Amino acid sequence: MSSHIPKVSIITVVYNGASVLPKTIESIRVQTFKDYEYIIVDGGSQDGTLDIIQANNKYITTWISEKDKGLYDAMNKGMALAKGEYLWFLNAGDLIYEPQTLEKIFTQCPPADVYYGDAVITDKNFNIIGKRDHKKLPYQLTVKNMLWGMVVCHQSILVRKVIAPPYELAYPYSSDIDWVIKVLQKAQTVCNTNLILSKFQAGGISARKRRASWKDRFLILRKHFGILPTLGVHIIFALRYLFQPKPKY
Repeated sequence: MSSHIPKVSIITVVYNGASVLPKTIESIRVQTFKDYEYIIVDGGSQDGTLDIIQANNKYITTWISEKDKGLYDAMNKGMALAKGEYLWFLNAGDLIYEPQTLEKIFTQCPPADVYYGDAVITDKNFNIIGKRDHKKLPYQLTVKNMLWGMVVCHQSILVRKVIAPPYELAYPYSSDIDWVIKVLQKAQTVCNTNLILSKFQAGGISARKRRASWKDRFLILRKHFGILPTLGVHIIFALRYLFQPKPKY
């Protein structure tokens, strides 16, 4: 177990997120461990988001507001600004699970390239619905697990910055899967914290753009795993979608 807690760059991407950004900021502000930097990348919001950022400026290390080419372009901007040893993406509406979470993460196992954990889903009022009932978090996360899609939530994975590639803008709805696969290909050590690390709201971009997200996912998995394994798991996905009860969220 490690007693050293390295500096973490927590990055929030937001666009017109005035209704949810305060809760995200609050979940970071109340962390018992304070040696982190907090970066906000705004896409040029016009709904009061900038007022919220300015009102909370003392809790924010760096922020920018400018047009971008989408979610993953903004996340790349945040990565470029980061100076911490680890990256943690918590976008507007995502929350750190509890005030002690950041303090606990690095005490679970020796220093690792990747730390991951579970997540819970909330409704629009941030009431907890439960865990994802269609994805089971692997006990030991490997590249092979990713053939089954985003088995770990991007809100619940911390990655050593030196092994983190830029997000591929060619996959505007599922580039996080490609990113995690590339991270795991480089990672020497991966730590399951056995903690719930985050909360996220139901109805994210992949849920709202389901067809486009599935297409992106297919192309990503085919690139990394080949056509036959990818076809096989997508047949299983299709059967599950048709015959299993739909997720509560």
